[in-house]
Amino acid sequence: MKRWLLFTLAAIFLLSMSGMSLGNQGDLRLPYTGVIQNKTNHDISVPSLNSGATLIVPARGWIEYQAWEPSFEIIGYFNGKPECCQKVQVNPKGYQFMCQTYDFEATICPVEEMTVIEKYRPSGKLKKRIRKRRSPVKLQEKG
Repeated sequence: MKRWLLFTLAAIFLLSMSGMSLGNQGDLRLPYTGVIQNKTNHDISVPSLNSGATLIVPARGWIEYQAWEPSFEIIGYFNGKPECCQKVQVNPKGYQFMCQTYDFEATICPVEEMTVIEKYRPSGKLKKRIRKRRSPVKLQEKG
């Protein structure tokens, strides 16, 4: 018991003399908390920068997201293909959402698709089809 106490005191003394501290609060950073909103009609998958897991943002819903960097990218996937990419800048306590303050806000909006008329409309001038007139067949010549 005396040896263990002696080694513990020696270790604490050596750490304090070398300048290292056990509880240095200056090195710790707090995460930035924000909101990711999904305004599309399908679920979007977002990879987490912290744990490597995949977060799912429900259709027409939102989730809280934590980031450790002041600027980062959010890439949303739908059916394994990238749907959207957004660069986010953190502004501490700068966004109001659902009666709470958040550090950032990212919105996933639906891609505006072309209408059917715009998609299949030819770019050049349309030509009018001219129908040829048939000459009347004379039945008297055959008989």
